[in-house]
Amino acid sequence: MRNPKPEPARAFTLIELLAVVAIIALLTSIVIPAVGLARDQAKKTKTAAMIAALEKACEAFNADNGHYPKSGGENPFEGRGSGVQLSGAQWLGLQLLGVDQMGYVKPIRSHDSNGDGRIDEEDWLNWYSGLNPRYARLSRIVAM
Repeated sequence: MRNPKPEPARAFTLIELLAVVAIIALLTSIVIPAVGLARDQAKKTKTAAMIAALEKACEAFNADNGHYPKSGGENPFEGRGSGVQLSGAQWLGLQLLGVDQMGYVKPIRSHDSNGDGRIDEEDWLNWYSGLNPRYARLSRIVAM
């Protein structure tokens, strides 16, 4: 008996492999920009939501205090004459949330520690200093 002729090994040809690589490259070139566009749109939506929240917080501050938050000036918590300046975003966070990020000093008469008729930097210093137990137990408004 003669041995039958063995079958040649089955394998992919070079053309078939190149076609598969080309198809994968084509699909990748379609998917990657779409993912990037979705990521950019998500960033834009998140930024718009943050700006809307800041706008609402500033309007609430204006409704409570009769003016919008300051946009610059000397840091009241560094002491008078320190020369440490705060920018607009720093003042916004300071006035809307407070130094400890828990809320700002409520603009009511009992919180006016120096009797000048307004809640200002000196009142903030008294509020956050912890030296005056009366101010340490007052509730705070959390800006949302």
